[in-house]
Amino acid sequence: MMVNVLFSTAIAVLAITNVLSLYGFYKLMKINIETEEGSTALREELTSFRNHLETVYNKDLFYGDETLKALLEHARDIDGYVEDFIIDASLPENDYIQEMEMNDGTTDTEAQETKEN
Repeated sequence: MMVNVLFSTAIAVLAITNVLSLYGFYKLMKINIETEEGSTALREELTSFRNHLETVYNKDLFYGDETLKALLEHARDIDGYVEDFIIDASLPENDYIQEMEMNDGTTDTEAQETKEN
């Protein structure tokens, strides 16, 4: 009788723990997806800004302006930083892709240079 009560209590505690763990996992995945979507949206906005800035810089009136040139370089740097952040912070499938690239004989640097070209 005592064993049945202990066994039933243990099963109930484990069931509650599993349900709470699944709920926590669900919440973490939801946060991860929202963060990834936000990062992607940020990257798209920065790319749009950089393209607009390049358009302004290439107009005859502003072509060669050092301030705009420096601002354009800064926009490119930020765009690259955000892209690296998105790659580093994204879901594990990117690790799988990088691992596959490493297995086909390319180094990490070569793989990045291939992506950029």
